[in-house]
Parts: sequence; structure tokens; C-alpha cells
Amino acid sequence: MVQGRGLLQVAREQMRVRHLSFETEKCYLQWMRRFIAFNGRRHPRSMGASEVQGFLTHLAVKRGVAPSTQNQALQALLFLYKRVLGVELPWLDDVVRAGQARRRPVVLSRTEVTAVIDHLAGHYRLIANLLYGSGLRLAECLRLRVKDLDLERKELIVRDGKGGKDRITVLPLTILPHLRAHLSKLNAWFHRERKSMRPGVSLPTALARKYPAAATSWGWQYVFPSYRSVSIPTVQVESAGSQRCEDDDDLHPRPQPGWSRSAEPARREVAATAPRRRPRPPVTSADLPVVKSAPIRNTLPDPRPAPICHHLPDSGGLHTLLT
Repeated sequence: MVQGRGLLQVAREQMRVRHLSFETEKCYLQWMRRFIAFNGRRHPRSMGASEVQGFLTHLAVKRGVAPSTQNQALQALLFLYKRVLGVELPWLDDVVRAGQARRRPVVLSRTEVTAVIDHLAGHYRLIANLLYGSGLRLAECLRLRVKDLDLERKELIVRDGKGGKDRITVLPLTILPHLRAHLSKLNAWFHRERKSMRPGVSLPTALARKYPAAATSWGWQYVFPSYRSVSIPTVQVESAGSQRCEDDDDLHPRPQPGWSRSAEPARREVAATAPRRRPRPPVTSADLPVVKSAPIRNTLPDPRPAPICHHLPDSGGLHTLLT
């Protein structure tokens, strides 16, 4: 392990080298922290099969976790020892894995699905119709871009789906009018953002360096943008920092009373932002030195727009577009 870097930092780098998903990265780091804390904050190099087996037994007996959760913790520890610490120990493959229970899934009937969707309104109803009619996962729906929709051919493209694969699926005919109305209002908001020199959206990998204008183009706009902007934890950007942008109240309503941030699903894509330049305060003539050869001018606040930050898909703060 490289000197000067913590264990979890090296683990994070190893996961990003292998292009593991952001959800997997967060999950593995959580289990590594819990394993170290369970064993009195000892370094994993000083522990072996007994400590790993004791931790998994604790999860199953004391915490009562499901077999899939127990195996998830085991995979995180295997990654820690094999990929991060580079330790090839025979006991790693001998650790007992919990058996998976085979259960029948609960499948709603068509009437039940219709009843559920009828209780939704606005963009939530549109999202539910896309999930059911197009067969999308929730994260896939929230990451849809405008360019991925083909209303003429009544299909959409899912980018970077499960396993990093793309696929084409259909658009339900019943939601096309609602989807067009949604895009119309989104386009009006998009042009207001551009006139106000507001930030654009996040772009995958290094596309922002190759096409700098793509972040503020209509095609790359999220179909369901977030009401706020946050920083990217998975991309290293020079002078990167977290910056919250002001939101458009017409398009991005604030959370209603009773809404809980803890109920918000984890997000895969987050945006890289640069620190916003603060306007310089006005300077009066009393603050300036007396110069006889030149008149004294007041300095106005810096009128230049803030650097680019990004709007992201966020199921907890989606804007209401459909009524």
C-alpha cells in the first residue's frame, strides 16, 4: 500500500480502477469500516479467518441479516484482502457462505398496477408509467437524457444499464402526450437557465473535456433533473468543491413538510462543481488612496456568471411538471 494514503482511500482507488459502480463502492467501504470497528479498529493485516468468520456470524446471529446481506459483506472483505492488501490466503476461499433462499416474487396484476398508478400525480405518475410500460429500473429512468428519447419511433435508449450495457426499449403510447407536455415545460425552463447563464448538467467520464458545450446543450439535459446541485465524489476535478445552486421555484419546488431526507434513495450520478466566485463588495472613495492624477472610481460587484455546476437526477427532489 502506498505510504501516506489511508486504507479506505486505496480501496476506493482500486474500485475505481475496475470501474465498479458508485453504489458498489459505497457498499464495500461501509462493510470495510464496520469490519474494522467490530474488531476494535485493528488493521486488517493483523486479522485472519477467525475475525472474518466472527464478523459474519455476528451479522447472522446478533443482527439477523438476510443471506444476501451476509454474502455482500463477505464479498467486500474478499475485495479488501485480495485486491487492496494483495493478500492471497487460503482461508479466504474456505469462509462459509450463507445459502440463498429461493422465494417466489410478488407480481401485481394489471388491475393492481393501474390502481397504484392512479394514486400518483405529476411527474411521479409519469415516472411510474415509464417504469411499468418501458420496463425501466428506477435509476435508469432518473438518468434518462432528452437525446435518449425518440418520440417519432416510440422508443428510448437506456444508457449504461445494469452491467454497463445499453439497450433499446419501447415507449407506451398512452404516456406520449404527457411526455411531450413534460418536455415542453422542461424546454422552457432550460432556455431560462441558459439566458441566466446557469450551470449545465453532469457528463459521463471525460466527455466534458472533449465537448465543453455539451453540458449546456438541450440533448444532454436530464428528463427528470434535480432541484439542487451537488459535487461529484467519483471524479477528481481541479479546484473541485461542493456548490449548491439556487433553484427555480417554478420548476424545482422545495420539499413539502413531512418529507424526510433519509427516505431519499442513494444517487449514482452526482455533479462536479467549481467554487462559485463571490462578488467583490463595492469600494467607496473613502477606502481608496488619494490619487491626484486619476479620478477615483467605485468598484462594482463582479457581474460575471458563476462557473459551471450541474443538475442531477434525484428522486427525492424532482420538480413537478405535470398537473
